[in-house]
Amino acid sequence: MDFISLSMRICLILVITSFGANASNTGGVPAPSMTPFEKGIGYRFAFSPNNEDFSQVGLHRFQYQQSFDEKSRWRLIAQVRDINNTTQYDELRVQYLWLIDKSQGQTRESAFRIDARTRRGSRPEQLALVWTNRWRFAENYSFTGAMIGNWQIGDTAKTGTLVEVRLALQAKLANGGAIALQTFSDMGKLTNMGSFNQQRHSAGFMYSMRVNAVNLQIGYLKGITSATTNDTVRFWMDYRF
Repeated sequence: MDFISLSMRICLILVITSFGANASNTGGVPAPSMTPFEKGIGYRFAFSPNNEDFSQVGLHRFQYQQSFDEKSRWRLIAQVRDINNTTQYDELRVQYLWLIDKSQGQTRESAFRIDARTRRGSRPEQLALVWTNRWRFAENYSFTGAMIGNWQIGDTAKTGTLVEVRLALQAKLANGGAIALQTFSDMGKLTNMGSFNQQRHSAGFMYSMRVNAVNLQIGYLKGITSATTNDTVRFWMDYRF
């Protein structure tokens, strides 16, 4: 069995067995890497046309980020949402990431990230701790896994620790782009995760390419369980300077 065939089988296993997330989202699988002293602006769009209540939800995310050195970076995120052609403020978020391990040859990287967000209306505020790792097991292939613990604050907050798991298997292409198979997990409370179908499960792909100084990504997520939005189309655009 050649390496490409093995990789395709790994991808299939990930799709079938991995947990998914709330599909109508602008989040990715956070990678523990950065370029020192780099700044960047970005726009992300996610659209879910067929939610359980038959509404159409679009999310618009705007972000600015800056790395202080080779090990730390902060990011500011503002997000609005469209629900049946009505636009409203969604959330404001601040992230801080620091690289804690970078092995020789960059075959393994690890990082922690702290997230703090405030949301519209009566929805609870949220704090999160992210632990992310990436392994480069061949010249053009890498695997990223992230574990996320969320804590909600406010009158409508859920108690306890809410857990997410995100995975991505990425392959660089000959044309300079890359394609990644991604799975997301919204597994519920750590002490009571419930059944598989009660959790939010989705999987899909993200294709990325670079056009001059702009990185473009387009992707699709498919909900696997009844608790998850059925379909989400995603488009990202980032400019680094």
